[in-house]
Amino acid sequence: MFEREWRDLAWVPRWTIIRTLRQQSVAEHSFFVALYAHDIALLINQTPAGNTCNYDLGRLQRLALIHDAEEAITGDTPGPIKRSLYRDDADEIVAKMVQRRFPHDPYTPSNEERAIIRTASLLEETLYLAGEVQMGNRAAEAVFRRSTERLYRIWRTLPARKETLERLWQEVVDPAIDRELHQPSAVNENNADLG
Repeated sequence: MFEREWRDLAWVPRWTIIRTLRQQSVAEHSFFVALYAHDIALLINQTPAGNTCNYDLGRLQRLALIHDAEEAITGDTPGPIKRSLYRDDADEIVAKMVQRRFPHDPYTPSNEERAIIRTASLLEETLYLAGEVQMGNRAAEAVFRRSTERLYRIWRTLPARKETLERLWQEVVDPAIDRELHQPSAVNENNADLG
């Protein structure tokens, strides 16, 4: 419990092969994934009578927070490389290493939890890259476009009706990406008021 290694994720950089204007750590990424997983679970379970959620939100958030725990051991391996390296028993070897390093996390996500966390992770990636583009990082533009396309495909696989997912994309997700791309941050606006 309270393993020191969790804090190591604050020192593991993401985006090791992409030029970024602002460095992001795996811990920061995981924080936003936990927030977005919570929100996605609520969104996909909306009913006309109000929000009802079939997920244990605390468990879902914990799973989202630790979804990249192996990166405390491996570093942030770019997705295409990770998918080609983790063949055969490589993923099992890394999983055993993670279990030895973080022995108090026996959670295994269900398929639905895994889908939500995967979507939340890609949403966080897309919004981070949108922020990079908004700040003028032209090197991130192509990666942002690919991430947005992947997010749309992944979004449509969430455990909800297709019409609901499409409506939520149009009403919630796409506007959030647009805001990140085109509006200055609230922090910048608040600081301008102070000056």
